[in-house]
Amino acid sequence: MRPDPRRYRMAITGPDGSGKSTTARMVALRLGEDFRVVQPGPSRPVYAVLNRRIEYPFQRLIHLIHRLHALADRTRLRFVVGAVNTLNVLVCARVIEPSMVQRFAPDLVLSGRDFRVDPCVYSSVYLPAFAELSLRTRLEWLGRLTGVAFNDVVFFLTVPPGEAIRRIDARIVAERSDPRSIAETRSWRWRHIHEDPQTLAFLQREFFRAFDVLQGQWPVHVYEIDTSDLPQAEVVEFIVTTVRAYMATPRTTATSRRWVRHSSTGTIERHDSRCV
Repeated sequence: MRPDPRRYRMAITGPDGSGKSTTARMVALRLGEDFRVVQPGPSRPVYAVLNRRIEYPFQRLIHLIHRLHALADRTRLRFVVGAVNTLNVLVCARVIEPSMVQRFAPDLVLSGRDFRVDPCVYSSVYLPAFAELSLRTRLEWLGRLTGVAFNDVVFFLTVPPGEAIRRIDARIVAERSDPRSIAETRSWRWRHIHEDPQTLAFLQREFFRAFDVLQGQWPVHVYEIDTSDLPQAEVVEFIVTTVRAYMATPRTTATSRRWVRHSSTGTIERHDSRCV
């Protein structure tokens, strides 16, 4: 499915511990000062930012998915977690996003995670039978299953595995003590099956491979951001500034792929070749 010419479609993604969920919310709130922005998943919660106000639609549905995720994690069975992950992706893609686009008429769809790349990458851990297929085949199948359009731009947040684990453990402690967490699942918070240094390092490599294959299918612009020694405020500012530059011009379909790397040492264009 090709993007809607009336609006930009972007995503903020990366392995666990890279700070994508918090960053995505901060970016959406900043951009919501001037644009209508929706975050339809597959990360949770889903929300819309309109006239500097944030709304949380589908709260009962998201609550149910959250509980299913918690129950699946508690089993420690990879295929059970994989099944719930798949359900979440399909519900967000087939139900939540179309409904939010129709209801809020956004200028920008800013997804938390990429509907193609993330399920493709995490299938290596949770759906090994699917992972036996090539990356290209998995991405094509996920495009058909979800029915979502290609993203115009993806912000890919990276982090060393050791730093990711430190952030994840800090998040777990915070969630266990947060009264806003779902009461039934608060005490169950622990690292997910894939949240160990070796698996996180593997998943980050798989992200790079998946984006490389994706860029052979569609000329998506990828902005790789090394978050290891960048303050989150600076990451947010870089993304907001970049998005505003795109939003300042009418949306057109790119004819060449692009990869830009941003870190504490500066911004470098990695390559810019024509999509085939």
